[in-house]
Amino acid sequence: MTAAVTDLKTLRSQGTWAADWLTLGRVYALGLLFWLATRWLVLVHQGAWPWMNAFVVAAARGIVVGDWNEAVRPQLPDLLGVPLVVIGATEQQAIAILYLLASLVQFGAFVALIRALFPRRLHEQTLAMLIFLLVPYDHSIHHYRDIPVVLASSAIFLLSAHFVTVLARSRTRTGPTNPHRHPESSDGGVTRASHGPEAAARGVARASHEPESIERGVTRASHEPESIARGVTRASHEPESVTPPSRGRHATGPLWGISALELPWLCGAMLLGIWSRFEVLTFVGVLVVLALIIWRARVLPLVASYVAAALVVTASLLGVYRLEGVDPSEAWFYTAHTFLDSTPDSWLTPECQAAPTENCREADGLAYFGPADLHAGIVPLVLNRPLTTVAKTIRSAWDNLWVLFGPNLSTFPGIVPFVILVLAFAQPARALLKLMPAAVWVAVLAVLAESVLPPLSWAPPHPQYHLQLVFPMVVLLVPLLLGLLRMPLGRLVSVAFLVGNAALSAFRYTRYPGY
Repeated sequence: MTAAVTDLKTLRSQGTWAADWLTLGRVYALGLLFWLATRWLVLVHQGAWPWMNAFVVAAARGIVVGDWNEAVRPQLPDLLGVPLVVIGATEQQAIAILYLLASLVQFGAFVALIRALFPRRLHEQTLAMLIFLLVPYDHSIHHYRDIPVVLASSAIFLLSAHFVTVLARSRTRTGPTNPHRHPESSDGGVTRASHGPEAAARGVARASHEPESIERGVTRASHEPESIARGVTRASHEPESVTPPSRGRHATGPLWGISALELPWLCGAMLLGIWSRFEVLTFVGVLVVLALIIWRARVLPLVASYVAAALVVTASLLGVYRLEGVDPSEAWFYTAHTFLDSTPDSWLTPECQAAPTENCREADGLAYFGPADLHAGIVPLVLNRPLTTVAKTIRSAWDNLWVLFGPNLSTFPGIVPFVILVLAFAQPARALLKLMPAAVWVAVLAVLAESVLPPLSWAPPHPQYHLQLVFPMVVLLVPLLLGLLRMPLGRLVSVAFLVGNAALSAFRYTRYPGY
């Protein structure tokens, strides 16, 4: 025991200056500075083209003059633009300010997310921040061209963090539902904390009350930051939770008190999402269904709070439409037009395939779903051709996945092959990935489902609608990169992966606007 303590003191004294200096607060601050600098680069590179953001400014101008029919889509971004229009900002100036504001909201939401996923874990949160900052997706036209999607993705980050947080607190009070996991296991983190040593052959990194040697490949319980290059993960002597409340508060009290549900957090995130993009409802619906299937009655209060918040926020949006005197047929026309505009390329006529436009795609789509009055909305189109609708939904879902994870240098290039190879050849990485709590995987599946289910599978396959997918990428990549960092050759692979993404992101700024 004396030798182990002496060894621990020696290791602490040999810590590098960078390891001692790096803290979570500094990670967030440096990340924010880098994020703001690159948002400025995005605006310089792409800002001359308004893209979909022009509709936000046009809607804000319509609201100012009393023409609310210009704001038939979810109105939060439009309302945020009203003060800018009132003070006389040009379209380009208004878009730039709104984009920077939305990007700040997204960064804050992402910090909340990684704090829920990897509570008080310096190395995991640092890797997550690097992934968020370096993937090409966040430096391409797809991040800039639709401000409402940036806000909606922020809401999904916040809702996912809320979901993981509430379930983690519940499991800390009542113990894990998995009988094979230790009662003191960490909820929401990649690396578990336990009171007993684990065999290194299992490749699972654990923290214990007894100092263990680095050569055995396990983590050391310490309050000092340690080097990522050594592959050591910090842990505390206390079971990890999303926030550090006292042990007594976790051990007693009702399973589902009102305070435990964090209702202000939930309602605020729901308002941010639904008032920005309707597809957030798909995420919420899949999330609550999966939660009921897995945890059943145990999560009924949580599910009820999600459903109630979604209904109240949706009703408030529709109520505002009614008070404003918005013509419903304009909103229904937009949904029907979007549905037809997403007609798969293989279904189009040769003329439209050669020179696709919204009008020709709509006309070709009517060949499958018409005749129809578009002002009646999407429901008649779906009811008239249910089997064709199913076929179109499946094909559009595949198109969405391909444009996001296929050979597209502007989204997540090479990440899927990288994940497959690491899982195949790096056992420590596989072991860490298995430690992700079930609540995290449920949220990940809900995010993926949003991309392949309506309404996004009834919209054109544009990558701009799927910014929330950086969350599943973080969940997959952080444990894998952390596992690789514990292998001599794996460290080079991890660094090469991050440098490669940084190079592809920098390449975005050398191409023409819109690339």
